[in-house]
Amino acid sequence: MRQWGMIQGCELCGERDETRDHLFFACPFAYSIWEGPARWLLGNGVNPDWQWTVQKLQRMGTKGIDSCLARLYFQACIYLIWRERNSRRHHQPRNSVVQLQRLTDKAMRNKIYSLKYPTDHRLGGMLRRWFEVTM
Repeated sequence: MRQWGMIQGCELCGERDETRDHLFFACPFAYSIWEGPARWLLGNGVNPDWQWTVQKLQRMGTKGIDSCLARLYFQACIYLIWRERNSRRHHQPRNSVVQLQRLTDKAMRNKIYSLKYPTDHRLGGMLRRWFEVTM
């Protein structure tokens, strides 16, 4: 849209100029969805900056439960924030931060259930770890 000369405001917080960096996660609405579990998975220094977040996820590597959960959570947040933004843009009912946090948690649980790792697998404790992060 920007390449066509159209500047659009953020549907979530009202910011005048919506960019990828703003929407993920400089927008206060989006950041409040991302921040809670991200702090547990990425460390206390979680940052609303897109580049910082992507680099942190890359530096975590691909091994370990927290790394896998962080990537799944990032994906779930991106999807649900984008869906909420589009829903609002097309005049659909609005979800609150709390509703989106619940939807994100449900998406994470469903994804973890679908993976069905055996207990002795290195990622076998993902659901237990997710409960530790979100409770």
